[in-house]
Amino acid sequence: MKPTAIVPAAGVGTRLRPHTWSLPKALLPVAGRPVIGHILDQLLTVGVERVVLVVGYLGDRLVDWVREHYDLEVDFVVQERRLGLGHAIHTTAERCPAGPALIVLGDTIVQADLSGLLAAPGHGMGVKAVDDPRRFGVAEVADGRIVRLVEKPAAPTSDLALVGLYHLRDVAALHEGLRYLVAGDRRTRGEYQLTDALQWMIDHGELLSPFPIAGWFDVGKPETWLATNRSLLAGAPVPAPRPGVTFHPPVWVPDSAVVAESAIGPFVSVGESARIMSCRIENSIIGDGTELAGCRLEDSLLAPQCRLKDLQGSFNLGEESRARGATPPDGP
Repeated sequence: MKPTAIVPAAGVGTRLRPHTWSLPKALLPVAGRPVIGHILDQLLTVGVERVVLVVGYLGDRLVDWVREHYDLEVDFVVQERRLGLGHAIHTTAERCPAGPALIVLGDTIVQADLSGLLAAPGHGMGVKAVDDPRRFGVAEVADGRIVRLVEKPAAPTSDLALVGLYHLRDVAALHEGLRYLVAGDRRTRGEYQLTDALQWMIDHGELLSPFPIAGWFDVGKPETWLATNRSLLAGAPVPAPRPGVTFHPPVWVPDSAVVAESAIGPFVSVGESARIMSCRIENSIIGDGTELAGCRLEDSLLAPQCRLKDLQGSFNLGEESRARGATPPDGP
């Protein structure tokens, strides 16, 4: 039986403003595609045919994009109140009450062999060793199985962080643990935590296995958004030559973008129908329809439909921003 994918994507993304004033986090572009596109493409590789997508803030935009770009059976569930990740999964109980399920966070891209995760004994949990486990849910492992889960421990006894990738052989067991939390109003740090429901499963005899993953990327804040873009651009095809344009790979430049007399890259993603004239751009993400002229940019995040001229430096600008420098910088 093929698993149903549950993708919680109801977060507001306050640390990513001004971009998330107009886009949900799951639609932010990375290496030429929105985050949710990377996630769904990976799920398709293991035969997922049905997705339960938990939406909230700006959910209509996310729903419209998925419906336009994917021929999948997709159920949309609105999380009316943001009461934690466990609560987000709890809202899907009627749409996916039982059977195998893959849970993938809607703002996290994981590089992993999903077929290996599906074959792991018991319920598989994606984990990765990190330098500072205090920021994450942490798994303690003994004899090849997870024996304890702690959400953001002050004194970690393990460096294995949960990366937001879970395979439940029967999601009914998780829903039972979530009902236990919600019915008793059992919260950690004011929210219903998924880690607490998973611990409930362990305490009731369920086997949870750690599954090491290779890469773990998120768009939680501007610096990690740019870092994720850099990582996922690795191996991107070099754009076709254009007169007067120098590409420094890796870059992503769609055919619909107009680029002239410019140097682009490394680590630059350009959106659809963007226009770039006489610019030098490095380590940046340029939104759809944005127009740049005479700019030297680095470490920049530009939302769709921006207009910039004769600027130099690093910028983080929301949709339809307008800016112009007094003195044109040097050429590209």
